[in-house]
Amino acid sequence: MNAHHSIVVVPVRNGFYNEIFRKARGGMHRKREEALKHVEGILTAQIPLAGFMGVCVDFADLQRVVLRVPWEPVVNHAEVAFGGGIFSLGALCGWALVEMNRWEAASKIASVESEVLLGRGEIDFLRPICGPFEARAEWDGDLSLDIEAFFRGGHRLLPLNLQVNLSLIGEEAPAARLSGRFVVVKR
Repeated sequence: MNAHHSIVVVPVRNGFYNEIFRKARGGMHRKREEALKHVEGILTAQIPLAGFMGVCVDFADLQRVVLRVPWEPVVNHAEVAFGGGIFSLGALCGWALVEMNRWEAASKIASVESEVLLGRGEIDFLRPICGPFEARAEWDGDLSLDIEAFFRGGHRLLPLNLQVNLSLIGEEAPAARLSGRFVVVKR
C-alpha cells in the first residue's frame, strides 16, 4: 500500500526549516518532525563547522535528506569548491539521515543510549563544483526499523554503508560521491 504524502515547508531566518509537516493516510508523523528538529539542533548548535559552512536543510524525511551550502564559505583559491568542504557536506548529510532514523528508533526504546559516528569515508571527485551545491543521501526501506531491531539485539555496533551524491544545486548528475560507513553505537 503506497501512502500519499504532501509537504509544507516554512523557512526561518537562519535558513533551516522549523516545520516540515508530512501527511500520510494515517495522519501527522509528529516523531519525524521531532527527529528533524533534533538533527537541526545538533547541526546548528553542536557542530561548528556546519555553522561556518552555512549548512541548511533543504529537505528531510526518514528516507532522504538534502543539505545545501552557499558558495562563499567553501570556495578555494582556484574558484572551485574546496575538497574538504565537499567531503564535510557529504559526511554531514549521511550522518543526518542515519541520526534522524536513530533518534526515531531510540524514541521507541527508552533505555537505549546511542550515537551515530562516521566510521569510514571515501570520496570520488567526478568534476569541479563551481557554485552553491547540495548533498543528497537516500535509504531504500525503513532504516528506523532496522535500527530499532539492532537496539533490541545484543550487538554493540551497527555499520551502515551509505552513498551520498553531491551536485550543483538544480543538477541531477553528481559532481562527487561520498561512500561512507556510518556506525550506530550503543553506549
